[in-house]
Amino acid sequence: MLFQVHINEPFKPEKNNEKQQQADPLSPQNVQEEMKEGYEDYKQKQQQESAQNVDSILERVTAEEKYYLTKTQAIKNGWITKEEVVKLEHQIDSNIAKNEKGITNGQVQEQSLTFQARFEVGNQMYPQKRTGIVKKKKEKQEIER
Repeated sequence: MLFQVHINEPFKPEKNNEKQQQADPLSPQNVQEEMKEGYEDYKQKQQQESAQNVDSILERVTAEEKYYLTKTQAIKNGWITKEEVVKLEHQIDSNIAKNEKGITNGQVQEQSLTFQARFEVGNQMYPQKRTGIVKKKKEKQEIER
């Protein structure tokens, strides 16, 4: 026999991995979190997008479409208002801008400087004082001659 038929077992089609990875369906309980995650994902993909990399463009468009569909469904079902969506987007945009500037939880995060960078910064702090001291010394030497 070339193949076996299992009569007692129900047919189970193979599920696509992408569908398995999809989150729970949108509901009033998780709409805020889904909106936040979707918008953050879209903004991240937008920042990583490159005109030379077609895959990055496709990823951004896919994330944008997913967020747009989530937003549209949530507003249509009355789970969130347009004003709340705008507020959520502004809040996330503000957090992203702060993170880009190195501000986390109200504190500025500075990167530690290497020895060379410290040396260069230190030299840039006092150039006028050094120049003035040298000029004064030269002037004193010329007067004394």
